[in-house]
Amino acid sequence: MSSSNSVNSGRTTSRNSSNGSDHGLYPIDCFAQVSTFPFSYISWIVYSVILIAKIVVLFKAEVPQKLPTDGFFGSQMMKFAIGVATIIFSLLVEAHHDFHDDPPRHDYIKSLSYGMAMEIIDSTSFLGLLIGSESHLVYTWRMENFIIALSSLNLMLPAISLYKLTLPSFGSTNTVPLDALYKILHLSFVNVPYFGVRVYLWQFLGADVSVFIIKNLYFIIGFLREVVSEIRKIQVYCNNRSKVMRQMPKIIPMGKLNEGPIGNMDKPLNTELENCRL
Repeated sequence: MSSSNSVNSGRTTSRNSSNGSDHGLYPIDCFAQVSTFPFSYISWIVYSVILIAKIVVLFKAEVPQKLPTDGFFGSQMMKFAIGVATIIFSLLVEAHHDFHDDPPRHDYIKSLSYGMAMEIIDSTSFLGLLIGSESHLVYTWRMENFIIALSSLNLMLPAISLYKLTLPSFGSTNTVPLDALYKILHLSFVNVPYFGVRVYLWQFLGADVSVFIIKNLYFIIGFLREVVSEIRKIQVYCNNRSKVMRQMPKIIPMGKLNEGPIGNMDKPLNTELENCRL
């Protein structure tokens, strides 16, 4: 009984100390921080793949061009149905809330829920460019495929953020810089192309200006302010990875086990380990 009480008191003390005077520092609690939905990112991948397949079939069959503009089940309802993906993603993210007092985790979940919802709505608005009754434009085959591909990719990228939630301590101790990877992918395949396409349609084809063009420009400027630190994170990860690969021992053939430093058991153990690394 005394040993169990001491163990429980030790856990209580460590947990209290973690929520105490360490300003902004939250040690890892492996049992509390492990996600209760470890495969939520796979669920989103499956859902987004099915949604993308439906989008491709509908737009390549020119179904949006045949829908009425003033009816209930028209082009606006189709955009609303695609935008419902924001609710699905928010439910997947909010499901990672637990009863543990962990302010950084809760803040990350809230920011992820609202931030990714805005990205999905941006993709829905970007697909609206292909609806002729709204944009009053006729696109080439390449331009149409380009818009569909960019919108589909933006629907897949939130899986990276969901994967981070499945890691212990929501990925804060993970060696792979997931945040930097997501920001670089999001800049390269979402904000910059979206901004370029919208400016091109606005300036050269007379299309209506979307309010999301300001959102794309805002995120581009925000990333440029952090680009140096994000690139350094990736460089540190690559350098650490290369060091680990160089320090791995070489594979010695079975016929040479009795030769060299391994076969000579008279040498100290430290010398053998050093030779195995060479």
